[in-house]
Formats: sequence, structure tokens, C-alpha cells
Amino acid sequence: TRIVIIPSVNTGSLRPPGRPYEIALDKGQTYQVQGVENLSGTTLEAMDGKKIAVFCGARQAFVNKQECDEIVADNHLYEQITPLQYASTEFLYVPIAKRGGDPISRRAGTENKSIDFNGQVVKKLNKGAFDTLVTTATLITSNNPLLIAQFSKSAGCFKNPDSTSAGDPSMFYMQPTSVAGKNESFYTP
Repeated sequence: TRIVIIPSVNTGSLRPPGRPYEIALDKGQTYQVQGVENLSGTTLEAMDGKKIAVFCGARQAFVNKQECDEIVADNHLYEQITPLQYASTEFLYVPIAKRGGDPISRRAGTENKSIDFNGQVVKKLNKGAFDTLVTTATLITSNNPLLIAQFSKSAGCFKNPDSTSAGDPSMFYMQPTSVAGKNESFYTP
């Protein structure tokens, strides 16, 4: 499978931003791109129509460290990226309990003229990423499809005074409202 990669920043192997390069992978092979900075906005495309899986993440990530009194937990954050063809224009954000809000990161392969929180324009955007902290349940909408990653902050970064939550940071892609079910069932052993 021939794959064209266009890095958004200098890579660890000294590939410059904005300059496409091609690799070839056989079934079962992997390839890792490491960035000198955040690789958000990097694009990958399989040239022969074959499907590929793309994972993103960071080693020993401290989520929201600028707000931490102390950093007591880090974690490797890895997630398979949802293909852009499944991007959507509407998401419902629900904060993780007792953490004082969660960072979210918006990703898009197209220009998004605006992103709205509960009907209010928050940011006018281009390709790449937009990161912010959201503290309450929020309806996130955009005029063009996007993907949104939600992060759980590192322990020691909770500004909620009654927070008794501890734990390592984590990351997951939010599912759009278009795939939400009308009825949900939960079972516990």
C-alpha cells in the first residue's frame, strides 16, 4: 500500500512541514511518524484505495499541565483516529465527573468557518486543531464536519475543591449525535 504523508510540523526524521513524502507498506507492517511538536493537521492518504488504520497519541502525556498544582500522573495516550469520512457537524459533550471540566481538541481535514458551543460562536477555524477546556455539558456544532477528542486530565490538575477523583489521563474520540441511540441499556454484574 502506497501512503502519502504531509507532516504539519518537522518530524523526528527531519521531514519538513508541508512537503509530501511517500512510503510503501505490506500487509501487517507499521510505520511511525514522530513530531518535534504536535502533529495535529498532518494528513495521510492511501493512494491505491486500500484501507489503513491510523493511531495518534503521546508518550507520558500530562493532560492540562498548565493548570496543575503538581503533576502526579501521566500516561501513554493512544487512540485509533476515526476516518474523516465519519466526521460530523454535531456532538454532545458531557464532562467527566468531579474533574472541573475536560480539555477537548477539534480536528478537521477541511476548513471549518466556525465552531459553536450551545449556539454561540467560539472560534473561526481553518484546517488543523483547536484546543479548549469545556466545563459543562455542551452541544458542539460546526458548519463543516469535524472530529473531536476528549481528554481526562492528569491527577493533580483538578480545580474542583470537592474532587476526590484520581487517575491517569486518558483520551477518546467523541461520537457524533447522528450515531446516538434513542434508548440505551446498561448492565452491571
